[in-house]
Amino acid sequence: MFGYVRPALDRLGQEQKDAYQSAYCGLCHALGRRHGWLARMTLQYDFTFLAIVLAAGEGEDRLCCLRCPIHPCRRPRPCLTCSRLDAAADQSVILTWHKLSDDVADHGLFSGLPYRFLRLLFRRAYRRAAGAQPAFDAQVREGLARLGGSLGPSAQLKLSGIMERFRLRFDQQGRKHDSFLVLEKMWGVIFDAVDEDRCYAVSDEQRVLNYVDRNVKEGIGLDEAAEYANMSSSYFSKFFKRITGVNFITYMMDGKISAAKDMLTDTDMPVINIAYELSYSETNYFGKAFKKKVGLTPTEYREQHQHARGAAEEGGASR
Repeated sequence: MFGYVRPALDRLGQEQKDAYQSAYCGLCHALGRRHGWLARMTLQYDFTFLAIVLAAGEGEDRLCCLRCPIHPCRRPRPCLTCSRLDAAADQSVILTWHKLSDDVADHGLFSGLPYRFLRLLFRRAYRRAAGAQPAFDAQVREGLARLGGSLGPSAQLKLSGIMERFRLRFDQQGRKHDSFLVLEKMWGVIFDAVDEDRCYAVSDEQRVLNYVDRNVKEGIGLDEAAEYANMSSSYFSKFFKRITGVNFITYMMDGKISAAKDMLTDTDMPVINIAYELSYSETNYFGKAFKKKVGLTPTEYREQHQHARGAAEEGGASR
């Protein structure tokens, strides 16, 4: 539900780090003051970011030095204090309560006992927070009800595990293309889980296109796509051309060339590796197909893009 925001502290200046730390400590104190010591355990980077955004609307920041209850021997630190920070604390407790309720629903009687116990401990804090933020609590309830109504229990459980695994993998990526590959894989797995559960309302045409687009790099053939659509190959070929305006082979080729352009411009991956990633068994065939479509060989396309980007960067630096 939350827990996906991470502060890029290595990219912040000292003044920005101090401002972030004051918001983090201020939110911790707001949670403890409003909802008790246990509520401090809900402290999230997400709501620290929310607190900073909300506090910006109050004009001048107000700081006071408070001692950390977790590290009482350390000297007091500057903490941000404002009413918007209290709102972020309330919303953090509300979301934690609903997350625990979701965990109770996802687990059996015995495996769900820890979540039931924690939810019992948070009941009073939740009621206080929901009383202070009734509109937000109603929005969360409505959103969860819509999501739970559209996805079956098995798909919800599977997607919960998927998101946590990919969050950990995404945090480990350093390059743009590596991050993109993780996201691409994540969406593929999510679509497969939702598709298997048959719980999203799209037309047959869109469902087939989603499947083909997700498998362009794997080089699926006409027969495989027709089997997925539960059609004969000849009928599927006519069906596909009717909904896309091009035949299946041309559509797949265009998709592969588009993916190749991204890899050539966003990575330093050798051309032979790009060809392999796009399911070409021979680099020469990939090069010929690319040149026929683009007018340049893959190497020429990469060099042209690098020169254009270098010129743009030089022009920006000279301004």
